[in-house]
Amino acid sequence: MPTLTSQVPSEFSALYGQLSEKQQNELFAHLRQMVQQNQHQKQAKDEALERLKGCAKGVLDKPLTIEEMNEIAAAGWAGEL
Repeated sequence: MPTLTSQVPSEFSALYGQLSEKQQNELFAHLRQMVQQNQHQKQAKDEALERLKGCAKGVLDKPLTIEEMNEIAAAGWAGEL
């Protein structure tokens, strides 16, 4: 897992050196919160995908082709499902 400092864009490294210790701590607290939110969002997406896979389990005789998956996705986005 990347460290918090490795996730800070390089453009901000010069700015970071100009901040007071309090400002640096506030910046890292904010960045930590953003990273945690992104991790929660990724986890939620992964869980949704697993639930979707579980819905189709045992229903299909063969795996869907990419074309079939694209048709299903397009129908879902169009509100047809």
